[in-house]
Amino acid sequence: MSYSTSSTHILVCPFAPSGHFIPLLDLTRLLLRRGLTITIVISDTNLPLLDPLLSSHPSSIHKLRLSDPDHSHSPSPSPHPLITKVIATRQLFDPIFQWFKSHPTPPAAIISDFFLGWTNDLASHLGVRHMFSPSGALGYSIFHMLWRDASEINALNDDRDESFMLSFPDIPNSPELPWWQLSPLWRSYKKGEPGLEGGYIDYVKKQMGHDRVWAVGPLLPDEHDPMGTTGREGSSAVPLDDLLMWLAQKRDGSVVYICFGGQGTLSEKEMKALTGALKLSNVDFVLCVQEGVASGVMMLTWPMGADQFANAALRVDQLGVVKRICGSGPESVPDSVELAQLLDESLNVDRPERVRAKPSSHQGS
Repeated sequence: MSYSTSSTHILVCPFAPSGHFIPLLDLTRLLLRRGLTITIVISDTNLPLLDPLLSSHPSSIHKLRLSDPDHSHSPSPSPHPLITKVIATRQLFDPIFQWFKSHPTPPAAIISDFFLGWTNDLASHLGVRHMFSPSGALGYSIFHMLWRDASEINALNDDRDESFMLSFPDIPNSPELPWWQLSPLWRSYKKGEPGLEGGYIDYVKKQMGHDRVWAVGPLLPDEHDPMGTTGREGSSAVPLDDLLMWLAQKRDGSVVYICFGGQGTLSEKEMKALTGALKLSNVDFVLCVQEGVASGVMMLTWPMGADQFANAALRVDQLGVVKRICGSGPESVPDSVELAQLLDESLNVDRPERVRAKPSSHQGS
């Protein structure tokens, strides 16, 4: 079925953590620039994130304001806060369904975060298409196989040995992950609860049984977009011009960016290891923001959960553009002295990972 973009109405359902919310807003911005009409499900808590889009596309984007789900009455309480949060979002099913049925020009498609697995049922009931995953194709491939073959995979490790190596021979390059690196959402899943769902893109298409799978990222800000980077996360405490001026005063390649994601929380031991390394190293300053390989920047990886281990394996073992500093065990913490040395070495322009990370080194890959 084809639609005219000038009249196409899309419903966007984001998941609250910024690491998921912001990429979906980036995609929403691109769709708005194509002339589509967007309604986005939003709570008052996250409403400020929409301000830049509302000001730049006042007639094309609309808000479906719903209250934040009540986590305290979740039917399946979990010790993991993210799992409880995911389950609680199903409370949005009925309000969205009723809104959709009463709308004079309902959306032709739903774009929702893959954590909102219940939107599969919603889209099926409404007879529309949907899905968005902020993860890379490798991480998504592993997640898909875990959920598809859950009973068989669990049977392989009846003793729940944390060091048990699980292989995925059907996925290109046959990645392997120890049991402790598997997503806690999958490991704690019980039947009856709402679930989730180059070569890796081809593999995802094969598993889906169709070729309607598109890689739309990395969704980086357009340098020609007047909104620039200021429109991605709402207002900023530091004006972009001031930040660029501050960076211009530093030596080239001397600033280290640190980000552990929207759900990452360092323990006291991990924080001491990191701050100790920063004090010992020769880096000029540290900023807590996000950067990536797509920008030609060398990365040091400290995976902590979800698809971060799969992403690290791809970038470290296959692409060779990232250096792993931690992740050899569930309780592993880097040594401050060794981490400081690695931080200093990462500033060397001739370091192999840094050379490979330059845009000219991975174009077309």
